[in-house]
Amino acid sequence: MASADMALSVAAKCRLVKGNEDLNNETWTADDATAVMRIHQKELEIDDITTYTLHHLLMLMQSLFLDDVIASLPTSDTAPRVRIWIENNVDAGDGYTLMQCDKDMLDVLQSVQVGDKLNIDVQLMMSPFHPLTSFGPQSPETVSDEPKDGPFPIDPQGQHVSPPIGGGMIETQLTCDVFVAGGGSAGIGAALGAARSGVSVVCVHGRPVLGGNASSEVKLHIVGADLGGGRGIALETEAREGGVLEEIRLDNSVCNPQFCAQMLDLTFLDKFRSLPNLNLLLNTWFVSCTVGDDGTITSAVAECQLTQQRYIITAKVYIDATGDGRLGAEAKCQWRQGREAQSEYNESLAMLKADTATEGSSLAFKAKDMGKPMPFTLPSTFNRKFTVEDCIHHKPSRLDYGFWWVELSWPWDNVSDGATIGSNLTEAMLGIWDYMKNSGEMGEDVSQWALEWFGYLPCKREARRIKGLYTQTQNNLVPTPTSFPDAVCHSGWGIDLHNPQGINDPARPPYSNTYVPYIYGTPLRCFVSADRSNMMMAGRLASFTHVAFGSQRVMGTCNVHGQAAGTAAAYAVLHSMSPHDVCSDPNAVWSIQQQLLRDDQFVPGQINQDPRDKALTGVVTASSQQQNGPASAVISGQTRAVFGKGGCMTSQCLPGSNRWISNGLPATVQIVFKEPIASMGQVELILDSALQRCFTFSISSEDQARMPWWGKPMPETVRDYAIEALPAGSNSWQTVLTVEGNHQRKRVHMIGYPDKCAGIRITVTATNGIPDAHICEIRVYEIGNGGKFPVKPKGLKPHPLLDNYDTAESSGERLQLATSPEPKWWKENASVA
Repeated sequence: MASADMALSVAAKCRLVKGNEDLNNETWTADDATAVMRIHQKELEIDDITTYTLHHLLMLMQSLFLDDVIASLPTSDTAPRVRIWIENNVDAGDGYTLMQCDKDMLDVLQSVQVGDKLNIDVQLMMSPFHPLTSFGPQSPETVSDEPKDGPFPIDPQGQHVSPPIGGGMIETQLTCDVFVAGGGSAGIGAALGAARSGVSVVCVHGRPVLGGNASSEVKLHIVGADLGGGRGIALETEAREGGVLEEIRLDNSVCNPQFCAQMLDLTFLDKFRSLPNLNLLLNTWFVSCTVGDDGTITSAVAECQLTQQRYIITAKVYIDATGDGRLGAEAKCQWRQGREAQSEYNESLAMLKADTATEGSSLAFKAKDMGKPMPFTLPSTFNRKFTVEDCIHHKPSRLDYGFWWVELSWPWDNVSDGATIGSNLTEAMLGIWDYMKNSGEMGEDVSQWALEWFGYLPCKREARRIKGLYTQTQNNLVPTPTSFPDAVCHSGWGIDLHNPQGINDPARPPYSNTYVPYIYGTPLRCFVSADRSNMMMAGRLASFTHVAFGSQRVMGTCNVHGQAAGTAAAYAVLHSMSPHDVCSDPNAVWSIQQQLLRDDQFVPGQINQDPRDKALTGVVTASSQQQNGPASAVISGQTRAVFGKGGCMTSQCLPGSNRWISNGLPATVQIVFKEPIASMGQVELILDSALQRCFTFSISSEDQARMPWWGKPMPETVRDYAIEALPAGSNSWQTVLTVEGNHQRKRVHMIGYPDKCAGIRITVTATNGIPDAHICEIRVYEIGNGGKFPVKPKGLKPHPLLDNYDTAESSGERLQLATSPEPKWWKENASVA
């Protein structure tokens, strides 16, 4: 047998069939610089180690090279040298043995036994002094006794990272704390939320880039609770998502003023690559899982067909962020696809009768004025035409970017018929463009406009929804939102229900929208599977009715779902609990809520009560302040204004702007602790990033025109500042950190000041535009006491202005799980899932 103790070959493989039968006539390729020729994909089965077999090999070479290339068998001194690598195809673990053949070709097969089936790589190394077309006998002056190497020799000590492979899949076992299936908006939030909370994460995503519908493959802009700026009043109503998503937006704005979709992909990827405990596997689809006798998921399987890799992933918590609910379906969780009847949850916006129809998928396009006539004719196989009557409810309103209402699902299934839906969407999208270009109904000159980009990957809105410990309904959103003791994120998009027939139903509007008057919270229980105690969900597939889903499905909201689920999963792992156990423990829920607040995620009804935050024990003063921005607001516990129109109910938020606003610059704000603290380990700031504004990546020129602040830091954000410490017993402040050029909202500074400290002072010398300093929060933690997830102090009471129903003590009082009615369909679908 061929051995595996030599360096691996980089040559193309040559496969020869037994007796040289059924060989395809394949051409040789040449590299002019190296004069190397290769033959590909032949197979040789050794039936007899004889000169006859060798001659067949040489005759094959001769026939492919033509007689004027190889004039004779390579048994003479003037023949070109041949190098042949032999790989054993019986034992996949074997590698390559290098055999150099000069005069005697029998040496090629001296280590092979009868019956072996081999892959053989063949390289003919020609002299560089002779052109390929005159590859014949060489003069003694141009021939060396030593074999000639190619132009790119490999270090003899070097090795391939991975050996070349044949068919089949390579299995790799991976172990992590949290497994995330899906890298769209929800998966990004989940993976980053878990990894930043201190656990190991494996995230698989079936596409080549992160972002899902927000990626460069689809180019849909991210919207959320702020209604694209529609739910926004400066210093009164700030509904835009914070946390991970705000960080991504702020970074992408600064590095991507040109609105390049691939730069948003890169921003997503950069966040993942910055975390050594986060293993991202792109082009890798989750495909199956195993469930143990105790009903928990024991492993997940994901495959990358591009690299023939199959991953068996063992985790402690599994998060389904696939959008389609694939993990939940494979785990035999209860799920639903379609619309409930009004009677099931007493929802006035639901259907009279339940059905399986879903909101559709869409295709977008981007067009450009080319400055010259640009005619358009539909390709011959795309013949869908639209008329004025077809466009009564689907009227093209702009030229450069369109259109969310190029949408389809019914009568197809959004999962199994996805390819058919995509094909029909392409026809519809091109048909709409043909109508715009050639119908004469646009009311403006479109002759110079042309398609610049259009998608082939549909933007999917809806598929399965997995049953959780709680199912959120219309009645939790409107007319007034429910105050959930386990709320972990906020939402506020309208109840946006689409016509399943989409553009195939020209007689009816493509959607109906019910305004949600208040920002509302979503309970953690919606993100925890009812059936698998170690499985969670994030995004549009979580436990909502179809009506509630209409408000919860947009990408900004899905991202905060993900951050909440990922953070809760990390808590479960770090405390050796299941997500089920976490949901029933009010102290655990409180700790997760506090961590989310610290990470700048807004949670209705919750404020900072972290007992380790020494800033909360201090007295705050400032060099100047405005009436709507007192210095004391930096320790109010809430980091945004949501008391205004379209904000939170008064029982779920604090009043005021919840930030310090100075009168002019430079300006200082300081906190003197009631008692000196042992040290100043880290200082955390939340700065103003104008959460009332429309602020999101978009390829629409109309959207871009509404965001003149895109491409640079938000003008309200503090740019340059210094942090000073006041040593205990001293009146002299010491500068411990200076920051210049900041554009982020959330800043964490590891100070490491080891001495007793009586106070902290922040001096702001510049913002990114406005003349006053805005700081929403200052936190201070001692060295060694700033880790994740605070422990709830016994006897801690909620803020008197907040209605969060959390009166449980750490003595062990259990949160009673408010369960939704359990309609018959859960059981029916469970049996067929």
